[in-house]
Amino acid sequence: MLALYLAAVLVQMGKPLVYDDVNFAQGALAIRETGFPYGNQGWMSDLGDFSRRDQWALWHPPLYLYLVGLSTWLFGATPLGLRLPGLVGAVAVGVLTYLLAWEVAAGPASFKRRAALVAAALTLSSPLVVQSALVIDIDFALLLPLSLLFLLLVFHIGATQRWPWLAALFALLLWSKMTNPLPLLASVAGWNFLRADWRGVGRTLVAGLGGTAAFLATWLILSGALRMPFGMPFAVNSIQWADSSEVARRAYASPGAFAEGLLPSILWLGPWLVVLGLVAACARAVDLVPAWRVRRTELLLGLLVALVLGYVNKGALWFPKYQVALAPLLAIVAAPLVALAFERAWSWRPTVVAGAGVLASTAVVWLLVRDGWALERTYVLRPEEGIAFALLGTAVAVGLALLRTPSPIPLALAALALGWGLSTSTVMARAPYSTWYGYGTRGIPEAAAWIDANVPPDATYVASKDAAFLARPRRYIDQDTLTYYLETNRPFDGTWEGQQVVAVVAWTREPYIADLLERRLPELGFQRETQLGDYVAYRRRG
Repeated sequence: MLALYLAAVLVQMGKPLVYDDVNFAQGALAIRETGFPYGNQGWMSDLGDFSRRDQWALWHPPLYLYLVGLSTWLFGATPLGLRLPGLVGAVAVGVLTYLLAWEVAAGPASFKRRAALVAAALTLSSPLVVQSALVIDIDFALLLPLSLLFLLLVFHIGATQRWPWLAALFALLLWSKMTNPLPLLASVAGWNFLRADWRGVGRTLVAGLGGTAAFLATWLILSGALRMPFGMPFAVNSIQWADSSEVARRAYASPGAFAEGLLPSILWLGPWLVVLGLVAACARAVDLVPAWRVRRTELLLGLLVALVLGYVNKGALWFPKYQVALAPLLAIVAAPLVALAFERAWSWRPTVVAGAGVLASTAVVWLLVRDGWALERTYVLRPEEGIAFALLGTAVAVGLALLRTPSPIPLALAALALGWGLSTSTVMARAPYSTWYGYGTRGIPEAAAWIDANVPPDATYVASKDAAFLARPRRYIDQDTLTYYLETNRPFDGTWEGQQVVAVVAWTREPYIADLLERRLPELGFQRETQLGDYVAYRRRG
């Protein structure tokens, strides 16, 4: 499975960077050149200030940026060099998922091994996990492996004299990103509370406080020594928290809005992986109610619930990157149930039926579903697709039941989940467009080529950051800055810092953006020149 995963990622390594990829890439390349995450960001909003082209890329503590900067220094300023930390992080996620599933599964070593293999396979086959390796961002490449490692250490050393190492790891988590470690710490403390392990609660809180103090002290020293703005990550995070609260508020407006907010994550994770995880959670609840005995599974379930409640409806340009942590958690929770069914049915006939389910699920996706739900942003299966999967799942479960296979439903769901993940990831890997941010976006190289051919090297122009990143002229204004000015009626007369803006090369896959520019740019003296995939080039008249 790891080999298939790496193949699915590596064949996409050359795809152009999209949207936020560019901001992190610019910061990392600045580190490669100068040692500091300070460079051209295209007059992007800097805490509401649009007056500086060169900015600090300290939206979060700079640990991840320095890792990417080191990667580009070693392997070149190429898509591979920029994405290599994500690929390494993906391997770490697979390994740590295996180790965590081993710890969670109760039974002999053979059963633990089977559960660990199932969990790793379910995780690495998830389309969200595959495509997240291509995203140049913190959440998958660094934050998720460190979070899984923290959980593993909680199980291994949380009740030993070595528990202070949790404080060091928590500090490292804060160095990667300051938001997600908080629900992780709260989940561990709550798990210990449910177990009536008061020492565990105390150790968790001390580890959190100690890690926070260590992070603040080291960040204060480093930022002071390198003259970086100490408060910038905190200011950016406070704005992001406010934005996340507003997104969550809309999701909690009604049960329907909450369910609708979950749909993108469900399809990206894999609907059958989600159902399988829910079945396992319900089975665990049935065992827990009559005899209260909190096990390691409950820690993962608590964290899973916290992340779902915190990140419902939250994404980045249609891509639910923040929810990628749900994939290994769901897989680990479900793995013992699947492994138990396999153990009881370890003969060639049930294995053949389950394998046929994987192949049939793959065929349904290849021939019927494809990636229409992501391209059209419906995030639901069409009626015929849902019926096909319902019939297929029923057929596999009935076939297993006729063979007197215990627990046929988990096996059937696991087969559907693997088939969905493998086939959907294959469809996305072969797609000639972006399969993460701005799903379906085409035309980035063509837009960059138009800029090179029509914009003088020292001229000022507006462009989507991904097209500008590939183009040679460097004096670009981020398209998001222009759209913000037009949306809020801030003064913009077609000039910037005393220079005339000669062209606008805009991403227009979002209909609202396309309509806004089509209405406002002509009155500012720009005429539509050409369509380049999902990009439109406007040239100044005269």
